[in-house]
Amino acid sequence: MDRFSDLKPSELQTLGDHVVDGARQIESARRRRRNLIAGSIAVALVVGVTGTAFAAPLLAPPPIAAPVPSKSDSPVPADTPTPRPTSSVPAEPMQLATPQEAQDIVPDVVAGQFDPTSTRLLGADDAVKFFVARGAAPQNPYCLILVPTTGPEGWAIGCGTLDSVRTVGAVVGEAQLSTPGTAPAGWTPIDEFVSVNPAASRTPLSKPEPTQPPHSPSYSVAELQSDLDAIGPDVAVLNDQAQYDAHRLRGSQTETLASTAAEQLHGPVALIRPTFVGFPDDVSDSPNSLLWWVVTSEQTEFAYSHTHHVDGMEWTGWGQGDRDLASLQSRLSSWLAQNRPNQNWTIVTQSH
Repeated sequence: MDRFSDLKPSELQTLGDHVVDGARQIESARRRRRNLIAGSIAVALVVGVTGTAFAAPLLAPPPIAAPVPSKSDSPVPADTPTPRPTSSVPAEPMQLATPQEAQDIVPDVVAGQFDPTSTRLLGADDAVKFFVARGAAPQNPYCLILVPTTGPEGWAIGCGTLDSVRTVGAVVGEAQLSTPGTAPAGWTPIDEFVSVNPAASRTPLSKPEPTQPPHSPSYSVAELQSDLDAIGPDVAVLNDQAQYDAHRLRGSQTETLASTAAEQLHGPVALIRPTFVGFPDDVSDSPNSLLWWVVTSEQTEFAYSHTHHVDGMEWTGWGQGDRDLASLQSRLSSWLAQNRPNQNWTIVTQSH
C-alpha cells in the first residue's frame, strides 16, 4: 500500500492541482531560459560580426595602387592576331617585273621549259652571264640560265622552285637561285638571288685552229687551164633560147670551177672568159664582137666595166666585161696588188 492511500479524495484533488500547477511553472521557466539563451547567442553573433567588420580595416595590409596601363601594355583581343613585322626582302627577283631589254635576251640556241620573253639579266662575272626566267611548267616556276660571255656555246639551264634551282655546266660552273640570305656558305654572290660556287671548275672552250684543206698534188694551174678551156666561150644570142640556156650553164660552171680551184690551190682564183656578142654568125676575134669578163672565187670590188679606145673608136665594157684583153689583165693585176696585197691570186685566161 503506497503513502497516498490514506488521503481523502479532496486531499488528492488538492495534491493533483498542486502537481499540475508546479509542472506549469517549471515549463514556463524552461521557456524563459531557452529564450534567454537564444537571445544571448544572437547578441554574440551580432557582436562578433560587427567586431570583425571593424577589425578588418585595421588588420588588412595597406592598399597597393594599381598600375596605369600604357599603350604598349594594352591587352590584345583574343581574336586579333599579333601583326608580324613587315619584311623588305622581295619575294622574287625584281627584274622580272621590269620590261625586257636587249641585254636580257638569251641566245637563240638556249632551249628549255621557260618563257623566252621573261628572261632578265641578273648579273655577270668575268666568264658567265646569269639570267633568270619564268618556267613554263607550274611545278618549276623559275629557271636560272648561264651563258658564257664569249658566246652561247657551253650554256646551261636549271629550273625549279625559288629555293631548288641549281644550274651546273662544264663551261659555266655551278650557280644557285634562292631567296636572299639562303645561299650556301662560302658561295660568291652575283645578285641577292644568285650565288656562285667558287669551288666548281669551269673549262673554257678551246677554239680549234683553222685547218687548211688537204692539198691535192694532182691538181695544178695547168689542169685549171684545161678545165676552163673545156667550158668553152659564150655566145650571147638573146633570140635563141637553146643558146641562151647554154650561155647561162657555162656561166654557172665557171663560178663552180673558180670556187673549187681556190680550195685545191689554197688561194683565191680569177678566171677570165670571152663572150662573142656580135651576130650569130660573127665569131671572129675582132674587138667589135669579143667581150672579156672576170669570174672570181670571192667577192671583190673590182670595176668590171671600162671605157677605152680601139682603132680610134671609143668602146665601153658591157656588163662584167672588157673589149681589150691585155688592158683587162693589166688593170686586174694592178687592182689586186693594190687592194689585196697580202693575197696570192691565181689568174687564168680561157683560150678561144
